Amino acid sequence: MHHTTAISPSVDSTIVLRVLRALAQHPGLTRAELATRADTSRPTVSAALRMLEDRGFLEQRVEADERNIGRPPMRVFLAGSAASSVGLEITRTELHAGMFNIAGHVLSQVRAPVHDFDDASSLLDDAAMLVRKLLDRHLRATAYVLGVGVAIAAPIDHEGHVVQDVSPTRWTRVNLAQELSERLGLPVSVENDANAAALAEHRFGAGRSCTDLLYLRLSAGVGAGLILGNRIYRGASGIAGEIGHLTIDPRGALCGCGGRGCLETLTSPLVLEQQLRTVRRAPVEDGWMSDGDRHVRRLLADAGDAVGSAIATAINLLDPGRVVIGGHLAEAGVVFFDAIDAAIVRDAIPSAAARARVVPGSLGAHAPILGAATALISRELEVLVGG
Repeated sequence: MHHTTAISPSVDSTIVLRVLRALAQHPGLTRAELATRADTSRPTVSAALRMLEDRGFLEQRVEADERNIGRPPMRVFLAGSAASSVGLEITRTELHAGMFNIAGHVLSQVRAPVHDFDDASSLLDDAAMLVRKLLDRHLRATAYVLGVGVAIAAPIDHEGHVVQDVSPTRWTRVNLAQELSERLGLPVSVENDANAAALAEHRFGAGRSCTDLLYLRLSAGVGAGLILGNRIYRGASGIAGEIGHLTIDPRGALCGCGGRGCLETLTSPLVLEQQLRTVRRAPVEDGWMSDGDRHVRRLLADAGDAVGSAIATAINLLDPGRVVIGGHLAEAGVVFFDAIDAAIVRDAIPSAAARARVVPGSLGAHAPILGAATALISRELEVLVGG
Protein backbone atom coordinates (compact mmCIF):
# COMPACT_ATOMS: atom_id res chain seq x y z
CA MET A 1 0.00 0.00 0.00
CA HIS A 2 2.93 2.35 0.68
CA HIS A 3 6.11 2.55 -1.41
CA THR A 4 9.21 4.70 -1.06
CA THR A 5 11.24 3.57 -4.06
CA ALA A 6 13.40 6.49 -5.12
CA ILE A 7 13.20 8.01 -8.55
CA SER A 8 16.10 7.20 -10.88
CA PRO A 9 19.11 9.52 -10.41
CA SER A 10 19.44 10.18 -14.17
CA VAL A 11 17.88 13.60 -13.55
CA ASP A 12 18.93 15.80 -10.62
CA SER A 13 16.45 15.04 -7.82
CA THR A 14 16.29 18.72 -6.81
CA ILE A 15 14.98 19.59 -10.30
CA VAL A 16 12.37 16.83 -10.12
CA LEU A 17 11.27 18.10 -6.72
CA ARG A 18 11.02 21.68 -8.00
CA VAL A 19 8.83 20.46 -10.86
CA LEU A 20 6.57 18.54 -8.47
CA ARG A 21 6.25 21.51 -6.14
CA ALA A 22 5.48 23.86 -9.02
CA LEU A 23 2.73 21.56 -10.28
CA ALA A 24 1.29 21.11 -6.78
CA GLN A 25 1.08 24.89 -6.36
CA HIS A 26 0.18 25.80 -9.96
CA PRO A 27 -1.58 22.97 -11.83
CA GLY A 28 -1.72 23.29 -15.61
CA LEU A 29 1.65 24.93 -16.32
CA THR A 30 3.25 24.62 -19.74
CA ARG A 31 6.76 23.21 -20.12
CA ALA A 32 8.14 26.71 -20.64
CA GLU A 33 6.41 27.95 -17.47
CA LEU A 34 7.73 24.94 -15.56
CA ALA A 35 11.27 25.67 -16.74
CA THR A 36 10.93 29.23 -15.42
CA ARG A 37 9.50 28.17 -12.05
CA ALA A 38 12.06 25.37 -11.64
CA ASP A 39 14.83 27.75 -12.67
CA THR A 40 16.26 25.37 -15.26
CA SER A 41 16.26 24.68 -19.01
CA ARG A 42 13.39 23.26 -21.03
CA PRO A 43 15.37 20.11 -21.99
CA THR A 44 16.03 19.41 -18.29
CA VAL A 45 12.36 19.94 -17.46
CA SER A 46 11.37 17.62 -20.33
CA ALA A 47 13.65 14.89 -18.96
CA ALA A 48 12.13 15.29 -15.48
CA LEU A 49 8.61 15.18 -16.93
CA ARG A 50 9.36 11.99 -18.89
CA MET A 51 10.59 10.33 -15.69
CA LEU A 52 7.54 11.41 -13.70
CA GLU A 53 5.15 10.46 -16.49
CA ASP A 54 6.70 6.98 -16.71
CA ARG A 55 5.94 6.55 -13.01
CA GLY A 56 2.32 7.67 -13.49
CA PHE A 57 2.64 10.95 -11.62
CA LEU A 58 1.66 13.22 -14.50
CA GLU A 59 -0.95 13.78 -17.17
CA GLN A 60 -0.63 16.24 -20.03
CA ARG A 61 -3.54 17.69 -21.98
CA VAL A 62 -4.83 20.66 -23.94
CA GLU A 63 -7.43 22.66 -22.05
CA ALA A 64 -10.85 22.79 -23.72
CA ASP A 65 -10.97 26.60 -23.89
CA GLU A 66 -7.64 26.71 -25.74
CA ARG A 67 -8.38 24.21 -28.51
CA ASN A 68 -9.40 26.84 -31.03
CA ILE A 69 -6.39 29.13 -30.81
CA GLY A 70 -4.15 27.61 -33.50
CA ARG A 71 -1.48 25.48 -31.85
CA PRO A 72 -2.62 25.31 -28.21
CA PRO A 73 -0.07 24.63 -25.47
CA MET A 74 0.14 21.25 -23.78
CA ARG A 75 -0.43 21.72 -20.06
CA VAL A 76 0.92 19.51 -17.30
CA PHE A 77 -1.02 18.30 -14.25
CA LEU A 78 -0.37 15.91 -11.40
CA ALA A 79 -2.22 12.67 -12.14
CA GLY A 80 -4.87 12.19 -9.49
CA SER A 81 -4.77 8.40 -9.72
CA ALA A 82 -1.01 8.16 -9.16
CA ALA A 83 -1.22 8.22 -5.36
CA SER A 84 -3.40 9.33 -2.48
CA SER A 85 -3.13 10.37 1.13
CA VAL A 86 -5.45 10.67 4.11
CA GLY A 87 -6.11 13.89 6.01
CA LEU A 88 -7.30 13.52 9.60
CA GLU A 89 -8.50 16.36 11.82
CA ILE A 90 -8.65 15.82 15.58
CA THR A 91 -10.83 18.21 17.58
CA ARG A 92 -12.15 18.00 21.12
CA THR A 93 -15.50 16.65 19.89
CA GLU A 94 -14.93 14.97 16.53
CA LEU A 95 -12.59 12.99 14.26
CA HIS A 96 -12.87 13.98 10.61
CA ALA A 97 -10.95 12.03 7.96
CA GLY A 98 -10.84 12.35 4.19
CA MET A 99 -8.98 10.56 1.43
CA PHE A 100 -7.51 12.77 -1.31
CA ASN A 101 -5.78 11.99 -4.55
CA ILE A 102 -2.50 13.64 -5.43
CA ALA A 103 -4.33 16.42 -7.30
CA GLY A 104 -6.23 17.39 -4.13
CA HIS A 105 -9.63 15.93 -5.07
CA VAL A 106 -11.57 14.30 -2.25
CA LEU A 107 -12.48 10.63 -2.73
CA SER A 108 -14.42 10.15 0.49
CA GLN A 109 -14.91 11.59 3.98
CA VAL A 110 -15.89 9.99 7.29
CA ARG A 111 -16.55 11.36 10.78
CA ALA A 112 -16.74 9.92 14.28
CA PRO A 113 -17.34 11.45 17.72
CA VAL A 114 -14.51 11.85 20.24
CA HIS A 115 -15.42 10.13 23.51
CA ASP A 116 -12.53 11.36 25.68
CA PHE A 117 -10.18 13.93 24.17
CA ASP A 118 -7.76 13.83 27.10
CA ASP A 119 -7.21 10.05 26.81
CA ALA A 120 -4.67 10.14 23.98
CA SER A 121 -4.27 6.36 23.67
CA SER A 122 -7.99 5.67 23.33
CA LEU A 123 -8.44 8.62 20.97
CA LEU A 124 -5.64 7.39 18.70
CA ASP A 125 -7.14 3.89 18.68
CA ASP A 126 -10.41 5.41 17.43
CA ALA A 127 -8.56 7.55 14.90
CA ALA A 128 -6.70 4.54 13.50
CA MET A 129 -9.99 2.63 13.21
CA LEU A 130 -11.56 5.53 11.29
CA VAL A 131 -8.60 5.78 8.89
CA ARG A 132 -8.67 2.02 8.26
CA LYS A 133 -12.34 2.29 7.39
CA LEU A 134 -11.49 4.95 4.82
CA LEU A 135 -8.58 2.94 3.40
CA ASP A 136 -10.68 -0.21 3.05
CA ARG A 137 -13.29 1.76 1.14
CA HIS A 138 -10.76 3.03 -1.44
CA LEU A 139 -8.06 0.38 -1.49
CA ARG A 140 -8.06 0.20 -5.29
CA ALA A 141 -8.69 3.88 -5.99
CA THR A 142 -5.02 4.83 -6.40
CA ALA A 143 -1.68 3.25 -7.14
CA TYR A 144 -0.66 3.54 -3.49
CA VAL A 145 -1.30 5.46 -0.29
CA LEU A 146 1.47 7.83 0.74
CA GLY A 147 0.42 8.19 4.37
CA VAL A 148 -1.71 10.18 6.81
CA GLY A 149 -1.53 13.89 7.56
CA VAL A 150 -3.00 14.96 10.90
CA ALA A 151 -4.38 18.43 11.70
CA ILE A 152 -4.86 19.37 15.35
CA ALA A 153 -5.78 22.60 17.14
CA ALA A 154 -2.43 22.97 18.87
CA PRO A 155 0.89 24.52 17.92
CA ILE A 156 3.40 21.98 16.55
CA ASP A 157 7.16 22.40 16.85
CA HIS A 158 9.70 21.59 14.13
CA GLU A 159 10.00 17.99 15.36
CA GLY A 160 6.24 17.43 15.11
CA HIS A 161 5.53 17.57 18.85
CA VAL A 162 2.67 19.48 20.49
CA VAL A 163 3.89 22.68 22.19
CA GLN A 164 2.43 22.08 25.63
CA ASP A 165 2.46 25.56 27.17
CA VAL A 166 -0.15 26.93 24.73
CA SER A 167 -1.91 23.69 23.81
CA PRO A 168 -5.54 22.92 24.72
CA THR A 169 -4.61 19.23 25.13
CA ARG A 170 -3.53 17.57 28.36
CA TRP A 171 -1.35 15.09 26.52
CA THR A 172 2.12 14.66 27.96
CA ARG A 173 5.03 12.93 26.23
CA VAL A 174 2.77 11.77 23.38
CA ASN A 175 4.45 11.47 20.00
CA LEU A 176 1.27 11.65 17.99
CA ALA A 177 2.89 10.88 14.63
CA GLN A 178 4.79 7.87 15.93
CA GLU A 179 1.83 6.46 17.87
CA LEU A 180 -0.54 6.69 14.92
CA SER A 181 2.08 5.42 12.46
CA GLU A 182 2.61 2.32 14.60
CA ARG A 183 -1.13 1.65 14.62
CA LEU A 184 -1.51 2.06 10.84
CA GLY A 185 1.82 1.00 9.38
CA LEU A 186 1.93 4.22 7.32
CA PRO A 187 3.97 7.44 7.47
CA VAL A 188 2.22 10.13 9.55
CA SER A 189 2.88 13.86 9.69
CA VAL A 190 1.30 16.31 12.15
CA GLU A 191 0.36 19.92 11.45
CA ASN A 192 -1.41 22.70 13.29
CA ASP A 193 -4.99 22.95 12.00
CA ALA A 194 -4.74 26.60 10.94
CA ASN A 195 -1.46 25.94 9.11
CA ALA A 196 -3.05 22.96 7.36
CA ALA A 197 -6.10 24.99 6.33
CA ALA A 198 -3.86 27.83 5.16
CA LEU A 199 -1.93 25.41 2.96
CA ALA A 200 -5.17 24.05 1.46
CA GLU A 201 -6.58 27.50 0.72
CA HIS A 202 -3.21 28.54 -0.75
CA ARG A 203 -2.98 25.53 -3.06
CA PHE A 204 -6.62 24.96 -3.97
CA GLY A 205 -8.89 27.69 -2.62
CA ALA A 206 -9.26 31.40 -1.94
CA GLY A 207 -5.51 31.95 -1.60
CA ARG A 208 -4.42 30.52 -4.94
CA SER A 209 -1.70 32.47 -6.79
CA CYS A 210 -0.94 34.51 -3.65
CA THR A 211 2.69 34.38 -2.51
CA ASP A 212 2.08 35.82 0.98
CA LEU A 213 -1.10 34.80 2.76
CA LEU A 214 -2.60 35.18 6.24
CA TYR A 215 -5.29 32.61 7.08
CA LEU A 216 -7.48 33.02 10.18
CA ARG A 217 -9.38 30.06 11.57
CA LEU A 218 -12.22 31.43 13.71
CA SER A 219 -13.78 28.43 15.41
CA ALA A 220 -13.89 27.21 19.02
CA GLY A 221 -10.21 28.07 19.06
CA VAL A 222 -8.81 31.02 17.12
CA GLY A 223 -5.57 30.59 15.22
CA ALA A 224 -3.77 31.72 12.11
CA GLY A 225 -1.69 30.09 9.42
CA LEU A 226 1.03 32.04 7.61
CA ILE A 227 2.19 31.38 4.06
CA LEU A 228 5.24 33.54 3.34
CA GLY A 229 7.09 33.16 0.07
CA ASN A 230 4.77 30.24 -0.84
CA ARG A 231 5.84 28.29 2.27
CA ILE A 232 4.30 27.73 5.70
CA TYR A 233 6.01 29.92 8.28
CA ARG A 234 6.19 28.31 11.75
CA GLY A 235 8.60 30.56 13.60
CA ALA A 236 11.51 29.54 15.82
CA SER A 237 9.53 27.27 18.16
CA GLY A 238 6.45 26.41 16.10
CA ILE A 239 3.96 28.87 17.61
CA ALA A 240 3.88 31.45 14.80
CA GLY A 241 0.27 32.29 14.01
CA GLU A 242 -1.16 32.10 17.54
CA ILE A 243 -3.18 35.22 16.80
CA GLY A 244 -5.95 33.99 19.10
CA HIS A 245 -3.70 34.94 22.02
CA LEU A 246 -3.01 38.46 20.83
CA THR A 247 -4.19 40.81 23.61
CA ILE A 248 -7.05 43.01 22.45
CA ASP A 249 -8.47 44.09 25.84
CA PRO A 250 -5.93 44.02 28.71
CA ARG A 251 -8.79 44.16 31.24
CA GLY A 252 -10.85 41.54 29.46
CA ALA A 253 -11.81 37.96 30.31
CA LEU A 254 -9.23 35.43 31.48
CA CYS A 255 -8.04 33.20 28.63
CA GLY A 256 -7.04 29.55 28.72
CA CYS A 257 -3.45 30.59 27.91
CA GLY A 258 -3.27 32.59 31.16
CA GLY A 259 -3.60 36.00 29.53
CA ARG A 260 -6.49 38.44 29.60
CA GLY A 261 -8.60 39.84 26.80
CA CYS A 262 -7.09 37.62 24.09
CA LEU A 263 -8.74 37.69 20.67
CA GLU A 264 -10.09 34.20 21.34
CA THR A 265 -12.04 35.45 24.40
CA LEU A 266 -13.80 38.00 22.19
CA THR A 267 -14.42 36.10 18.97
CA SER A 268 -14.76 32.38 19.64
CA PRO A 269 -18.21 31.24 18.46
CA LEU A 270 -18.59 29.45 21.81
CA VAL A 271 -18.15 32.76 23.62
CA LEU A 272 -20.55 34.56 21.29
CA GLU A 273 -23.18 31.84 21.70
CA GLN A 274 -22.89 32.07 25.49
CA GLN A 275 -23.42 35.83 25.36
CA LEU A 276 -26.44 35.35 23.12
CA ARG A 277 -27.90 32.73 25.47
CA THR A 278 -27.45 35.12 28.39
CA VAL A 279 -29.24 38.04 26.74
CA ARG A 280 -32.02 35.92 25.26
CA ARG A 281 -32.37 33.70 28.33
CA ALA A 282 -33.01 30.82 25.96
CA PRO A 283 -31.07 28.10 24.07
CA VAL A 284 -29.29 29.17 20.88
CA GLU A 285 -30.11 27.18 17.76
CA ASP A 286 -27.75 26.26 14.93
CA GLY A 287 -27.60 28.95 12.29
CA TRP A 288 -27.89 31.78 14.82
CA MET A 289 -25.45 33.94 12.85
CA SER A 290 -28.01 34.36 10.07
CA ASP A 291 -30.75 35.37 12.51
CA GLY A 292 -30.19 39.08 11.87
CA ASP A 293 -31.72 40.48 15.06
CA ARG A 294 -30.06 43.41 16.80
CA HIS A 295 -28.29 41.23 19.38
CA VAL A 296 -26.68 39.06 16.69
CA ARG A 297 -25.72 42.10 14.62
CA ARG A 298 -24.05 43.72 17.63
CA LEU A 299 -22.18 40.54 18.56
CA LEU A 300 -20.90 40.06 15.02
CA ALA A 301 -19.97 43.72 14.62
CA ASP A 302 -17.97 43.69 17.87
CA ALA A 303 -16.31 40.40 16.93
CA GLY A 304 -15.50 41.74 13.47
CA ASP A 305 -13.96 44.87 14.98
CA ALA A 306 -11.70 42.75 17.24
CA VAL A 307 -10.70 40.46 14.35
CA GLY A 308 -10.04 43.47 12.11
CA SER A 309 -7.82 45.08 14.72
CA ALA A 310 -5.79 41.87 15.03
CA ILE A 311 -5.53 41.58 11.25
CA ALA A 312 -4.37 45.20 11.03
CA THR A 313 -1.50 44.37 13.41
CA ALA A 314 -0.56 41.39 11.24
CA ILE A 315 -0.78 43.51 8.09
CA ASN A 316 1.56 46.12 9.57
CA LEU A 317 4.05 43.41 10.52
CA LEU A 318 3.86 41.05 7.52
CA ASP A 319 2.20 42.90 4.62
CA PRO A 320 0.28 39.88 3.24
CA GLY A 321 -1.36 40.16 -0.15
CA ARG A 322 -4.48 38.32 1.00
CA VAL A 323 -6.28 37.50 4.23
CA VAL A 324 -8.51 34.44 4.16
CA ILE A 325 -11.14 33.93 6.88
CA GLY A 326 -12.05 30.33 7.68
CA GLY A 327 -13.79 28.42 10.46
CA HIS A 328 -17.31 28.91 11.74
CA LEU A 329 -17.24 32.72 11.61
CA ALA A 330 -16.44 32.64 7.90
CA GLU A 331 -20.21 32.20 7.50
CA ALA A 332 -21.05 35.27 9.58
CA GLY A 333 -21.95 37.48 6.64
CA VAL A 334 -21.87 41.16 5.72
CA VAL A 335 -22.06 42.74 9.19
CA PHE A 336 -19.02 40.78 10.35
CA PHE A 337 -16.90 41.39 7.26
CA ASP A 338 -17.82 45.08 7.08
CA ALA A 339 -16.62 45.49 10.67
CA ILE A 340 -13.35 43.73 9.81
CA ASP A 341 -12.77 46.04 6.84
CA ALA A 342 -13.54 49.15 8.90
CA ALA A 343 -11.09 48.14 11.66
CA ILE A 344 -8.35 47.44 9.12
CA VAL A 345 -8.84 50.85 7.52
CA ARG A 346 -8.71 52.44 10.98
CA ASP A 347 -5.69 50.57 12.38
CA ALA A 348 -3.47 49.44 9.50
CA ILE A 349 -0.94 51.38 7.45
CA PRO A 350 -3.05 52.66 4.51
CA SER A 351 -0.85 51.37 1.67
CA ALA A 352 -0.68 47.86 3.16
CA ALA A 353 -4.38 47.87 4.05
CA ALA A 354 -5.30 48.84 0.49
CA ARG A 355 -3.44 45.87 -0.93
CA ALA A 356 -4.53 43.14 1.51
CA ARG A 357 -7.82 41.66 0.31
CA VAL A 358 -9.95 40.04 3.01
CA VAL A 359 -12.00 37.12 1.66
CA PRO A 360 -13.87 34.14 3.12
CA GLY A 361 -12.29 30.73 2.59
CA SER A 362 -13.69 28.64 -0.24
CA LEU A 363 -12.95 25.12 1.04
CA GLY A 364 -15.19 25.05 4.09
CA ALA A 365 -14.87 22.41 6.79
CA HIS A 366 -12.56 20.12 4.85
CA ALA A 367 -9.76 22.70 4.48
CA PRO A 368 -7.77 21.31 7.48
CA ILE A 369 -7.88 17.69 6.31
CA LEU A 370 -7.05 18.65 2.71
CA GLY A 371 -4.13 20.74 3.93
CA ALA A 372 -2.86 17.98 6.22
CA ALA A 373 -3.08 15.47 3.37
CA THR A 374 -1.32 17.91 1.03
CA ALA A 375 1.50 18.49 3.53
CA LEU A 376 1.97 14.73 3.81
CA ILE A 377 2.03 14.36 0.02
CA SER A 378 4.69 17.07 -0.27
CA ARG A 379 6.83 15.40 2.39
CA GLU A 380 6.56 11.92 0.94
CA LEU A 381 7.23 13.10 -2.61
CA GLU A 382 10.38 14.73 -1.32
CA VAL A 383 11.42 11.39 0.20
CA LEU A 384 10.54 9.64 -3.05
CA VAL A 385 12.55 12.04 -5.16
CA GLY A 386 15.49 12.28 -2.80
CA GLY A 387 15.75 8.56 -2.13
